[in-house]
Amino acid sequence: MKRILLFLALLIIPAATFAERIVVVGDSITGHSMNLPCGYTHRVRLALQEADVTDVEFVPLGASGQTVSSWRNIVDYSYEHRQRLDIPDIYVKDEFDKGADTILIFLGTNDAHCPSISNDENCYDVWKAEYQDLINRIKARCPYKKLILGTSTMLTESPYSFKNLQLDKMESVVRQLAAENGATVCEIRRDFKAAVDNARKQDVEFRVIRDYVHPREFGHDIMTVAILRAIGQDKAADMYLEKHCSEYQKDFQKPGMSLYVVSPAPIGKAIVRGNLRGADKSQLAVEAPDGYKVEKIELGEGEEFTIYLSGSSEELTTYVTVKAGDIVRKIKLNAPYRLAMGFYVPPFGNEAQFNKDAAVTQIDKDVLDGKNPQESTVDGKPVEWFSFFPSVDYTGGDDPNNIDFYAVDNCYGFEGAYFVREVYSPEEQKVRVDFAANSYSTNEMVTLYCNQDRVYEHFFSRGGKTTDSTEITLKKGWNRIVGRTTHTTWQWVISVSFNGNGLKYR
Repeated sequence: MKRILLFLALLIIPAATFAERIVVVGDSITGHSMNLPCGYTHRVRLALQEADVTDVEFVPLGASGQTVSSWRNIVDYSYEHRQRLDIPDIYVKDEFDKGADTILIFLGTNDAHCPSISNDENCYDVWKAEYQDLINRIKARCPYKKLILGTSTMLTESPYSFKNLQLDKMESVVRQLAAENGATVCEIRRDFKAAVDNARKQDVEFRVIRDYVHPREFGHDIMTVAILRAIGQDKAADMYLEKHCSEYQKDFQKPGMSLYVVSPAPIGKAIVRGNLRGADKSQLAVEAPDGYKVEKIELGEGEEFTIYLSGSSEELTTYVTVKAGDIVRKIKLNAPYRLAMGFYVPPFGNEAQFNKDAAVTQIDKDVLDGKNPQESTVDGKPVEWFSFFPSVDYTGGDDPNNIDFYAVDNCYGFEGAYFVREVYSPEEQKVRVDFAANSYSTNEMVTLYCNQDRVYEHFFSRGGKTTDSTEITLKKGWNRIVGRTTHTTWQWVISVSFNGNGLKYR
């Protein structure tokens, strides 16, 4: 009965004295939009002020870690309870009670990030149904005149990472929902990807996401302009773009080339994808590093091309050089890890809860028996291995020893994985091994084997220790390093670096 009376009251009480009251339903990125000085809420308000628009109220409801599904609970809770989310002095109940002319839903990132999206293609139908249910609940709770659905930003810097390809599919779902609900699409993802790649065409070191999830200032500028256009404030968007934004958001004609090392790749192969503007793609020339050769250059649609390499290098870091006319770009090609993923472990939240025996597979047993883990079978099936090339475009930063499992697969909660890298030592020597969980959300148990010995085990957590070191002995010649890591949820990253004399890698 309370909900019915509230609904009727909202139909007859004006939302506010403003001509338009806009409420954003979002996650931590929307929380940052108010809590960070560079946040998009501050910028939207500034843009409106500079365009002499004084009758639009812009209210962000940012909720860290929330998904499309979990936001339904927030909506239901708000009927009778005041709940503050990420932003001080903004309460969901209060803002919904005031009503809204326009609702902007800006969600989806955490559905891929957590993940609540699975590898099953049917999961997108499930997600669509949950999203429609959220729309229905918001409409019942806070009747609106206009609905805007925002597409997501990027997860990792590479448009070709697993998570970004997953978010591309989710973007298609958002477009379907917009069409079915008479809503407008806020083109955040389209504009984000275009501006980032445009910047990378000129500056190979350009980065936009500070922790591979939450955007830097450049990203908030992109979102600001996209939101202004979605709410029909084109004049404010044009003025803000001209006055405050980088040339990378304005000039999409300047010749350039962006390059991305793609993982996963088949064992013994490397893949580089790129986009070329202002030169003839048929004239592309590639200089492969020592140990590699160019197998083929595949020209895709528009600006896209793909370079396929085969071979290996014993250096930790080498470079691929790509030329087209006067345009020359280099990209790092770090020594790859071999990865195997998809091993279930019982749920755990800390080291004490971790079941070591349950995490062990035939791979561990084979390593201790001196066998090659890449020939192991688990549950009667050969284990599938692939190459992962550490890249600054994946979580972990510019670290050639970093593994981002999250960038190459869905990474379900409580999943195990293995990594292999061979390290050559010119003599028997003791080396320091440094570990780092290079993310803001990793919880994982890491076990390390050197040749036939288990030499290390440690639990890394976002609320505890995220770095550690140990000392191991490398024999003269090639040493097989095998690691097992099992994680809880969210990001899943580990760096394993060796500090010794004359080391080589393969």
